[in-house]
Amino acid sequence: MVIETIHPTQISKEDRQSLSTISGRVGFMERLRQNKDFHRKSHAVGELALDVASRIVFPNTTLRGQESLDFIRGKIGQGEFLTIAVDHTSDSDHPAINRTLRTNGYADLAEHIVIASGLKMWDRWYIRWAMRGMSCFPMPAPAYYSEASRLSGLSLSQDRKELIEKYNRDMDWLAKASFKAIRPEWHKGNIAVLVYPETTRSRDGYVQRGRIETLNYFGKGWILPLLVEGPSEVIPPEQGPNWGKIIRREGQVALTAQEVISAERLMEPRTIDWLTERGANPVDFVMSRIVSSNPQKAAPALRPMYESFLEDMPAGLIVRAA
Repeated sequence: MVIETIHPTQISKEDRQSLSTISGRVGFMERLRQNKDFHRKSHAVGELALDVASRIVFPNTTLRGQESLDFIRGKIGQGEFLTIAVDHTSDSDHPAINRTLRTNGYADLAEHIVIASGLKMWDRWYIRWAMRGMSCFPMPAPAYYSEASRLSGLSLSQDRKELIEKYNRDMDWLAKASFKAIRPEWHKGNIAVLVYPETTRSRDGYVQRGRIETLNYFGKGWILPLLVEGPSEVIPPEQGPNWGKIIRREGQVALTAQEVISAERLMEPRTIDWLTERGANPVDFVMSRIVSSNPQKAAPALRPMYESFLEDMPAGLIVRAA
């Protein structure tokens, strides 16, 4: 299933510089319409690159929590919002998840997943073409200085606030335009949107607190918390591939699908009150469920909060799939 989205690889330097103007945006969209088959062709090439690369980098995969995956698979096409929330520790999390699902009997589910991806992922030469083999759309991450200057076309010497404001303005528009392309399929339940609530990779290996901005993904339907372990051993943050492990074929991925969360129950006033009493919000609860099978993966400062969620949990919040 190929979802027509706007990929950063389709954006030229000139387009990036003109996105903040109405005429520039109109021209950009018109160029995309005139090149309709770009994404489909690049997706086909990307699928091949993804398959070859993931077989080499991640020869060993383990999947747990099939009951929850079966629950989500059974909801495809049923007109309900489906969201997958995952921890983020490596540039290779996307292909690692894709590879694990496909090699463990869930290739059909993998075909229906669309990934909310940070724009920097498209600049990693060792993952760029594999990314094209999956359906992704750009999600603006926190505005870092270097990224803002690169994408905005402004010089590094200019005021940091100006850089970030222009970066956010341009990237918010790009994300909205791309998200608009997938929204109808998400509304129909034909796809599951995969999002990283942390919005950036953890540098110390622990699962960090999710950002409240990602709450928009958790308002309706069902949420599948997913814990991915292993990719950061092969491609650590900011370091590039660990060629020793790759050559020795030591790459491993362990994927754990946790119990499904009812988004409607999560957003009920009584649940919000219950979370507020603990100094938390709905995104915190989603993050706690991601590490529910391995609480030691959570950052030490977050563990007391996560433990408090086990007390008097509102009924119906967790779906224990048969």
